[in-house]
Amino acid sequence: MAMVKIHRHGEGVVEIDEADLAQPGIFVPPPPPITPLEFMQRFTKQERAAIRKSSNEDVQDFFDLLRAASSFQLDHPLVVEGTALLVSQKLITQARRSEIIEPSAA
Repeated sequence: MAMVKIHRHGEGVVEIDEADLAQPGIFVPPPPPITPLEFMQRFTKQERAAIRKSSNEDVQDFFDLLRAASSFQLDHPLVVEGTALLVSQKLITQARRSEIIEPSAA
């Protein structure tokens, strides 16, 4: 079957196999990407301050890389690994991490 291109406003093009469109419940589009600002707004002011004050080079590198992106998916390996790093450094809890990387948060 042919690939169908779906244009999502401001999100580029998503290609879907036409066969998947014909079967209800098969295709679930990914959540829209978020910007670094939207991601940072998921943290509390106190969490952001603690992250900025962290002397851990990997924590600083994580946020430098995120700020360099125009947008990203919450399930991107950088986000998954970076938020796990924040937990390991006790900058956020595992429960907060789950809230932060949940697509419907904010």
